[in-house]
Amino acid sequence: MCLAGPRRQRSRSFGVSVAIVMATLSAGSEALAEMPLPVVSVTTIVVSDTSLNSEFIGVEAKNAVDIRARVDGFLEKRLFNEGQIVAEGQDLFAIERAVLEIVLTAAQARLGDAAGCGRLQLAQFPPITPPEVQVTASYPGANASVVMDSVGAAIEEQVNGVEHMLYMSSTSTNSGTYSLTVTFAVGTDPSIAQVNVQNRVAMATARLPPTVTQTGVSVRSRSTSMLMGVAVYSPKGTRDDIFISNFVSINVRDAIARVRGVGDAGVFGPAYSMRIWMNPDRMTALGITAADLTSAVQVQNAQASVGQIGSAPAQKGQ
Repeated sequence: MCLAGPRRQRSRSFGVSVAIVMATLSAGSEALAEMPLPVVSVTTIVVSDTSLNSEFIGVEAKNAVDIRARVDGFLEKRLFNEGQIVAEGQDLFAIERAVLEIVLTAAQARLGDAAGCGRLQLAQFPPITPPEVQVTASYPGANASVVMDSVGAAIEEQVNGVEHMLYMSSTSTNSGTYSLTVTFAVGTDPSIAQVNVQNRVAMATARLPPTVTQTGVSVRSRSTSMLMGVAVYSPKGTRDDIFISNFVSINVRDAIARVRGVGDAGVFGPAYSMRIWMNPDRMTALGITAADLTSAVQVQNAQASVGQIGSAPAQKGQ
């Protein structure tokens, strides 16, 4: 009798607990039936590999750090152990010095090329064309045949065979101009070549006509091609071609010729001059020649010094 009592009490308490749970579930199911269904979205999941790269520069690592060298080359020795705590500024690797010097030298060479490329002048390029020396002379009043026989033959006979010469070519015109171009081997010093040609031309000066020697024989070293051309004009058209050409000859050409590296500077344009047309019949009747007319013009063109007034020695009162 004593044991049966407690069993009945536990049985009743269990039955009450079950009834409460069932009532709760019954009330929850009715509330769920009245609630609307939620909206559910579907998303496609794509699986891909992602690389993770972390660098620890100036930051204290908590667990472990993979230390790698930042300089390409061969490592001679590693100066730290795995798991060792290293201090700031501590050497970690010993790199082969020869390889490092090669890399640094190549980098310095590339920087030097980049810095000097913009300042590289034309004359600093290696010579790839043969240098040339030009000889020019003028024989006023002579045609091309006379210039070639009296001027060209004498000069070319002496210049032929000059040291390191490859070939030469000459041009004579009906205006009385003569031009001789002497081409030398690649690598010949243009200054030395000019001096050698000048010495040869000096040997032929005695055989040239007096008119040619009076105007002069020019010997200059120049390049095989034209470097630059400058056009000069009058913006408002107030000046003619002769004035512009004379202005450039006086004020511009000499300044350009003095620039370092310029071999020659010329003006392609008319110049102030005087041309005299002679009447052969009248000259025959008067018994004069072209040389007489030339001498008369030269006498009228002569500029004589008039001296100085009041210069010593002078009389009193002068």
